[in-house]
Amino acid sequence: MNQIIKADKSGNFKIPRKIKIALKLKKDDNLFVVSSRDSIIIKKVQQQSLKERFEGLAKDVSRKFKKNRVAKDDILKAVEWARR
Repeated sequence: MNQIIKADKSGNFKIPRKIKIALKLKKDDNLFVVSSRDSIIIKKVQQQSLKERFEGLAKDVSRKFKKNRVAKDDILKAVEWARR
């Protein structure tokens, strides 16, 4: 969706309502802003909860352990070594 908007005298502008609706923007949503010399890009950032991020990391680590054939005993030995 394209639309021309104007900045006010201090350089601020509002995101048009149609665009907010299309992006399903809500209060406190995070937006990532990238600028160059003559343009800006605004992207909605999907923020995951801490639990979702942890579960994603756990899956990645588990996958890598399986790929590299890391056994549970290997992990226990590494933890024991690290605690010395």
